[in-house]
Formats: sequence, structure tokens, C-alpha cells
Amino acid sequence: MPRRALAFALFSLGLMAAPLEGEGFSLQAPELLGQGQIGRPPRLTHEENGTDIPYDVAPPRTRFTFSGGTVLEVIPLTDPGVTDFGKAYPDLATCARDVQGLLAKGAPRGLIMQDWPLWNCPDSAPTIFAKVRRVETPWCTGLFFLTRYTQEEGSPVDNSSLTGTFQGLSRDGRYFIYADIPLTQASLPKEGQDLTERPAEEIRAYYRRVEQQLSEAPDGSFNPSLGVIDSLLQSLKPLSR
Repeated sequence: MPRRALAFALFSLGLMAAPLEGEGFSLQAPELLGQGQIGRPPRLTHEENGTDIPYDVAPPRTRFTFSGGTVLEVIPLTDPGVTDFGKAYPDLATCARDVQGLLAKGAPRGLIMQDWPLWNCPDSAPTIFAKVRRVETPWCTGLFFLTRYTQEEGSPVDNSSLTGTFQGLSRDGRYFIYADIPLTQASLPKEGQDLTERPAEEIRAYYRRVEQQLSEAPDGSFNPSLGVIDSLLQSLKPLSR
């Protein structure tokens, strides 16, 4: 394909991306994700967090955030500032190990309200696992799926809550990569009907239907499309030293 035609095709798909570089890493950020920023959250250990809900318990890391709500973090799995990484960051260490185990087994399907390894998700759970796929990039490998997180079974999966989650590891095992991406899909309502008072089997049947519906939907029917998300993940790499 001629270069101009390729550029136009990428623009039409929302893939025209500007480099976003800093804190040791770079991304090619699609414009439709919104304005991007790079930050470096400070260290927060399990001991420092105490009895608070354990959000952001991790070593200093690189965080890409976008005005459309997407967050991508690159988290080192070592920290010279602590004597025992597993004790300092127990959830992160466990999640990284479990993700590695899942990657060794493949990408499980058909799970409802199961305990997948999920970092930074201490008080809610995924309802569905749609579009589960293994993502291979030059720098990392991981698992991607679509879900709605909830504290109570029966919360609807709709266009106010649909989320794409990626969790993976760099190929050298030194970093854990996490991405949280809000999406919408043409067949979902803006706000769905709450089912929390319905019988458990009815709720689970609803989740199975929605999971199948989304898994069978074309990748391009999502906004952003799953191709755009893949291009974002494919572009992540460390800056040359």
C-alpha cells in the first residue's frame, strides 16, 4: 500500500499516534484516547499503607494516563528501597506470579466472578471475561479481556462501565504491565438495568449472555476498537539508554 494511503487508513481507524515519552518508556498514543500525560507515583509499601484499602501499593513506577480515562502502568518487580519485595508489595508479587502462571497455561475462557489475578482491584471483582486473548508484543506478553467490575453481583454490563483490562510481564520478567481502558460497544445500552435483587442463577445467565454477545462482536464495533488498543500495547517499549 502506498505510504499516503496507509497513513489515511490509519487515520480513519483512529490509529494516528503521537509519541509519548518519559520515565524510561514510550508509547504511540492514539489521539482518540485523549490527551496523554506521564507520571511517576511514589513508593507505597504494605506496611506504609497499614489498614487502608490497598490501592497503589507498589514501588515507584511509570504511569501513562489519558483524558479519556485510559491508564497504563509499567511497574518494576524489584525495589532496592525494600529488603523483601514480597512482603513490601504482596498483592503485586502474587499477581505477577499468577499472571505468569496463566500465560503458561494459555487464556482461560468462560469464567464468571472467578478470582483472576488482578492488581489494584481490592474491593471489586470482574463480572465477565469477554474477548479474552493473549497479547504478544516485541517487549511484553500478557492477557486482555473485557469486563465490568462490581462489588455486588447483578450490576449491569453497559456503556457506562465496560472496561478493557490488560495484565502482562516484560519478556525479561523485570516489569509488570497493567492497563485499564474504558470502552463502549454499539449493542450495549448506555445504562443497563440493575439485577442485584434478582436470583443468582438469573444474574449468572445474564452475564453469560453478555459475555457471549461481546466475545462474538467484531473488534471494530468497540470504541476504541480493539485494534487501537492492540496498537497501543504493541508500541510500549523502554527508551534507549
